[in-house]
Amino acid sequence: MYLKFWKRREKKERHSLELSANILGGSRITADRISQFITAYKISDIIYTCISRIQKAAVMVPWYLYQQKDDEVLEIQTPSHPLVRFLQRPGKRMPWSKYIERHLGYLLLTGNSYQRPIVPSNKTMVEFEFLRPDRVTPKMSPGGNIRYEYWHKGRLFNFEEEEIIHISLYNPEEDEDHLTGLSPITPIMKGIDISNYAKEWIFRLLESGALPPLILRTNTSLNEEQKKFLREQIKTDYLGPWKALEPLILEGGLDVVKDIGFSPKDLEFNPILKTVLRQVANVYGIPSELLGDSENKTYSNVKEAEKSLYYKATLPHLRTLRDELNSRLIPKFDDTGEIFFDYDTSGLDALSEDMSEIWERAIKAVERGIITRNEAREMMKYGRSEEKGADKLTVSAMFVPLEAITGSITDEE
Repeated sequence: MYLKFWKRREKKERHSLELSANILGGSRITADRISQFITAYKISDIIYTCISRIQKAAVMVPWYLYQQKDDEVLEIQTPSHPLVRFLQRPGKRMPWSKYIERHLGYLLLTGNSYQRPIVPSNKTMVEFEFLRPDRVTPKMSPGGNIRYEYWHKGRLFNFEEEEIIHISLYNPEEDEDHLTGLSPITPIMKGIDISNYAKEWIFRLLESGALPPLILRTNTSLNEEQKKFLREQIKTDYLGPWKALEPLILEGGLDVVKDIGFSPKDLEFNPILKTVLRQVANVYGIPSELLGDSENKTYSNVKEAEKSLYYKATLPHLRTLRDELNSRLIPKFDDTGEIFFDYDTSGLDALSEDMSEIWERAIKAVERGIITRNEAREMMKYGRSEEKGADKLTVSAMFVPLEAITGSITDEE
């Protein structure tokens, strides 16, 4: 019974090794098999952590609906407005935070995010549906339009270009035959494979009690049944962490010739794992110190590192999403060009120092007569003032020419 259990376990472990360590497999990655990228998210802690950090940073950024009236920008707060409701709940069982997570998850894994806005004829609401990228095939029609083929629950759906908001990452091969974005995992897939293999090797080594492979020699020939029995006996009696301290007893003329492979001391995987972590973090634009890499600190404190996370890895994706929603969704509800989505980063702790710098610059510019007080208020997100003189340039009375005080002109040297 135990041998049968061991065989089932060994088969399962072998499948686990192939799945976790060789899921990317170099040239096996193609645009038609991007489901492997989704699997990589499940088995690579580095990819999972990178994407999660970007998602968590993104959901902290609040979004608003605005209306431009002449020179004034006002926030639309009407609860019944369909676009205000969209910012609260973009879909069934999907609050705004989940919408951002899902968009960035698909985009950063596969290089593509396919969104289908559903607007009823009375335009009282809008709901978004995400299409899984591994089930979507964009195709160029003879007329020059893109058609999206989507397989879902065994059925094929065809969507026209205007029905789908397709946001993709840059792909140098993108043309009429290649209409998908390039996954960030593509340039680092070898490193991910190496990392997964290293972790699997360590796990298998620890599971065997850190016992490296052995060559056993016997004075007599063994038949296949005896060889099989010997292998099973070693697995049964000596492998596993709970048997790590059991002595290896050889009988019947058996002798250890030499070790093969490498001992645990010969292989040091930490430098390899750190190198891979830094490569993946660099591709995603995340400071590796935020992923636990304390030896590669490039920022003076955590706040500076988080600021870099926002500027390099988070806000660029939010900016693209904002522009697409303003271009593709807003016109379905408003054709005046006055309404638009935008996000506000002024309340983020990681970027609060930047707002202090803006305040200081604005105040100095007003004092020196470079900008008006209303222009300064707009820089600081306060909106315009109706106060008389707020649109006029002013200078501080403290700044006067030197000759006005001394009564003489100082020659320049």
